[in-house]
Amino acid sequence: MSNAEEENFIQRMLAEQARQKVCRLRKAAGWSYQELAARSDISPETLKDLEEGRKPMTPYHLRKILDAYKYFQDQPQQKVQ
Repeated sequence: MSNAEEENFIQRMLAEQARQKVCRLRKAAGWSYQELAARSDISPETLKDLEEGRKPMTPYHLRKILDAYKYFQDQPQQKVQ
């Protein structure tokens, strides 16, 4: 496997893990796609496509979704030195 193939594989695996996490969070909260859409400012259609793997999960999407759950709210801020 070349370096490019290995990197592509790792990116696909990380995207799949993010997709699964988003799906679990939404279901655990008992939220519909409409509820998460209202909280994340991402359309219900896009959320469904992201969860089902029809659209790639980008860092932008992931941050908007995690912010909807206040995921980072209780995390200590790390200082960059």
